[in-house]
Amino acid sequence: METLWIRSLARFGFIAVILTPFTAGAWGRRGHQVIGETAAVIVSSEPNSAFMKNQSFNFGYYANVPDFIWKRPATYGFEKPQHFMDLEIFERELAKHPEIKNPLTLSRKDFEAKFPEISVNAGRSFWRIREFSAELEKITQQLRDLKEPTGEARQKLQEKWLLLAGLMAHYVGDLSMPLHVSENYDGLMTGQKGVHGFFEEVAVDELYPEIGCEVNKEARKLWPAFTKKNSAKSLFDLLMDLAARSKKQIPILLAIDKKSKRDEVAKSAEAFRPMIRQQLVDGSLALAEIYRRQL
Repeated sequence: METLWIRSLARFGFIAVILTPFTAGAWGRRGHQVIGETAAVIVSSEPNSAFMKNQSFNFGYYANVPDFIWKRPATYGFEKPQHFMDLEIFERELAKHPEIKNPLTLSRKDFEAKFPEISVNAGRSFWRIREFSAELEKITQQLRDLKEPTGEARQKLQEKWLLLAGLMAHYVGDLSMPLHVSENYDGLMTGQKGVHGFFEEVAVDELYPEIGCEVNKEARKLWPAFTKKNSAKSLFDLLMDLAARSKKQIPILLAIDKKSKRDEVAKSAEAFRPMIRQQLVDGSLALAEIYRRQL
């Protein structure tokens, strides 16, 4: 299915992105853009990776495609659950089957066969990212095996690599948004309906563009220590750690929301600034580490 969507980009192009009604997803437009661009910039400090900074705009641009284009009616049913993981649901259901070791490392097909009680509506973000990463690895290997240093064949593979890497940025960014790893995704369980959109979009838009500069500066400072600490971890462990860190922020996020008045946008956004900056940095670093392994 991904192949069909990738081909569709050529038909939809830039005009489709502009004309498609916005469907909110984790971080909204600004947040996904910041994560995609920042990850490309900070990983460009690695050997033979300067091109990532040159292409950073495209990473921010492609990171918004899953919300703008793939959440159209024809693909919405499949696409929606790829953007989140309601971790509490997984924890409750998986605890009933201690005999199955490391269930979340199973393939999507095997997992759904063994755990039919965990509906797709509980989320499938972990699998979406791993599937994209696997496709990216195939293209990486094809580029390494290609004997010609230039030419049309290499250019087409490079374009496909950039596109897939940019698209994958969206789903990694989703895991850094606390309310995308919880069944209380919009505060309904705590009487805080609307907190999701306010935190990820209204507050981020209010803090932009300064927040983008803050994230870039902080992520570059933390990158050497982050990659040293996480370079030996599997992709799965990297994603699990990112989601776990996001989950820890949920009580704090909800507490801030209860104290703030959303109609005072500037004041409420400032209350969220440290957390928004921290989570955008975290998503950027995790994404950069995934990119580094392909470079």
